Amino acid sequence: MKKFIFCAITLLMALPACTPEEKPEVYNRELHYTYTKEIDGVEMEVFLPAEEKNIGVAVIGCPGGSYSSHAAHEGAVWAPYFNELGIAYAVLKYTLPNGDPSKPIDDMERALTIFNDMSSKWLINRNKIGVIGFSAGGHLACYAATASEYPANIIPDFQILVYPVVTMRTGTHSGSRTNFLGSHPSDEDILRYSSELFVSSQTPKAFITYAKSETVVPPASNGNAFYKAMINAGADAELLELEGARHGWHHGNNDHEATYLQPMKAKLTPWLLSL
Repeated sequence: MKKFIFCAITLLMALPACTPEEKPEVYNRELHYTYTKEIDGVEMEVFLPAEEKNIGVAVIGCPGGSYSSHAAHEGAVWAPYFNELGIAYAVLKYTLPNGDPSKPIDDMERALTIFNDMSSKWLINRNKIGVIGFSAGGHLACYAATASEYPANIIPDFQILVYPVVTMRTGTHSGSRTNFLGSHPSDEDILRYSSELFVSSQTPKAFITYAKSETVVPPASNGNAFYKAMINAGADAELLELEGARHGWHHGNNDHEATYLQPMKAKLTPWLLSL
């Protein structure tokens, strides 16, 4: 596919300022865009599938890391999986909140806006732009799908939550809550950022998975609670509970591949292709 200077595109819309190095590069036959955060931009890597495979679906990925870092095993390593399915994939390096939740929330809004604005150029159906979040990144993903503060036209069309933090209430991951809301969050903020409380029949469809015996992020008050909220509201949700206790699944680890990743992908792949 022909290379072109990405900076020229940004003159036409409110996208992050370009750096001299910011241009598409071939990445395993796919286009690879890097956004550098400047002023009001966002830091994000975008991996587009080969044009002949493209099915018009896009997924914005939110790695975990307790809102204190970005876990590499939940980032670009997922690009080949999505691109082989013909799906555009991005890794959002959201700003770590350090007690200010608006930072990652604003970055997610910016990323969704970029994908909507670039849908024609990137051959994406604007009604098929979703999010995937792992652990603390799952909290950001499901918040985006339930947040009323985002413009209606950029709310994700679907959500994939992998061993997600969902609640900020009792049963949350305490480190994620502290990093997200600070050491002494108000009762109002604890409720505001507990996404299981804001599910409705209009909440975007969800695929939720976790190891059912894990203890790092208790499924009962997070992933499972969100699934139950979706079902009770009449929203579309699929739950995959896996045997085991692992939090954080690594590609290349034989046990993780066999116990978690392969069963997850076996269910997730047809779910994605049916969007």
